[in-house]
Amino acid sequence: MEKTLFLIISVLLLFSLFSCGPRTAQTVRQSTYVEEDGETAASADVLGRDVLKWEEAFPLQAADNNRNHTEQPSPTGYNGSEPIQRWEWTPEIKTNFSGIAFSKDYKEDRGHVYAWEDIFETVRTSEKSPGACITCKTSDIDLVFDEYGWDYASMKMYDFEESAHSGIDCFSCHDPETKHLRVTQPAFIEAMAMRGTPVNEASEQEMKTNVCAQCHSEYYFEPGTTKVIFPWQNGLSPEEMYSYYQEEPSGFTGDYTNPVSGVRLVKAQHPDYETYQSGIHASVGISCAQCHMPKTWSEEGEQYTQHWITSPLHTIESSCLSCHKGKTEQWITDRVQYIQDTAFDSMRRAGLAIEEAHKTIGAAAAQGVSDSTVNAAQDLLREAQWYWDFSASANSMGFHNSELVHSNYSTALDLAHKSIQLILKAL
Repeated sequence: MEKTLFLIISVLLLFSLFSCGPRTAQTVRQSTYVEEDGETAASADVLGRDVLKWEEAFPLQAADNNRNHTEQPSPTGYNGSEPIQRWEWTPEIKTNFSGIAFSKDYKEDRGHVYAWEDIFETVRTSEKSPGACITCKTSDIDLVFDEYGWDYASMKMYDFEESAHSGIDCFSCHDPETKHLRVTQPAFIEAMAMRGTPVNEASEQEMKTNVCAQCHSEYYFEPGTTKVIFPWQNGLSPEEMYSYYQEEPSGFTGDYTNPVSGVRLVKAQHPDYETYQSGIHASVGISCAQCHMPKTWSEEGEQYTQHWITSPLHTIESSCLSCHKGKTEQWITDRVQYIQDTAFDSMRRAGLAIEEAHKTIGAAAAQGVSDSTVNAAQDLLREAQWYWDFSASANSMGFHNSELVHSNYSTALDLAHKSIQLILKAL
């Protein structure tokens, strides 16, 4: 009797294990485990570094990721994923970026899925471009770094064009074996360690920002080695990074010299992470992914992380209203529209003043202005363009941190006017 009872209980337990197991939208035939956030993942020994297997195991995320191929405008009219040349709405950048390839091609980004293709098609790169340019364009940068170390940065970028390396995909953010979030960008890993916040000690919540920050940050190429370096030794603010650049680290004096004014300039590179860090969302612990990759629900009622990486205005209910209780989608849209409209207006005012300063300094020598006055005006303009470009090159048109953005533009405007006044007084 006891044996019979034991057998019945065993069968019931076994049945309960199989009937209550987690499921994806399509039942995955491989063994599964549940991650910290409750999402189901196929076991490490069956997927590995195979995107097709990942797409089969995670059909909801794969379908979302495919939406990243869509080129569309932003709901507010700013940024978006249509490859529009920025000088169509800010023609002053033709002058401000004279002397660097951004004056020849400065399109809006089409999105992560096009990164590998676009880096080889833009006229900003050429046969002379260094391997450092692929750092954030492939999920295989860890493999490249394992093979070459930092030597890859000084190799020719086009040597990698026909390689088997993929563009940005699952493994840019997920470990192929454990499925957990990871970062692969070596410069970011080094910079975070230098700051005392090593990525291998980051929490799951922090990793939801780190996977974005590893590429959406300011950087420069070290002279001679072309090694990628984040200018964070003095801090993450635009003031602290400018003071670092003024120290001419490793002999780095700037990215280019503007032929109109003769000013040596630093070209800011989308410092989104640094902008976000002192913003309202970061201050309350909101990660990048919570807004741009929110939790959502499938038609079958399964919750998962959205992998359509887009403006939160396309997913207001899940991206915004989960925190902004009592607000409406129209309120959110109107608020963002106001923030971005005012940021764009400030950006234009500062950019146009900088353009005028370039032209004023350029004309100064022909009118007999002393070298000391011209040099002083150039110094002011160098700093002005840094503050302007810091925010103008970032994504979100001011929304990530509107206070910082307006501060940067007002500082840039003031410095540009001071530069112009120096020349005019000398005349």
